[in-house]
Amino acid sequence: MDTAIAERDASAVFTALGYAVSPGELADVAAELPNEFAALLPRGARVEQPTADEFAERVARRTGVDREPAMRAAEAVVEPPAEALVHARAVLATLRETVGDEEFLDVMSELPADYKRTLVPADRRSR
Repeated sequence: MDTAIAERDASAVFTALGYAVSPGELADVAAELPNEFAALLPRGARVEQPTADEFAERVARRTGVDREPAMRAAEAVVEPPAEALVHARAVLATLRETVGDEEFLDVMSELPADYKRTLVPADRRSR
């Protein structure tokens, strides 16, 4: 199964579970899962919900760009994650063509393994 689809589906299951059980029970389930699942778990009702402007400002601070491009970047990642993944893969493929396999693999070796599994299609990992 495609990683992006699996993550989306798992997140939906965890969200539904979050509605069905108490926050304590959900926390118990989460405690049994590997850390990699943290991003898929729902956020509780008591978790701060920033406005769109506050969210864009936070992204802008982290990326060092103005608020408007930060919001466009956030929308590209949050609204169409599958499209963002396609674009990220296209950038990596172009980078690989530009710098060659050796330099590309040096760059990829600096990234966490999850990035490689997500961003580089399986048929290109061993090349």
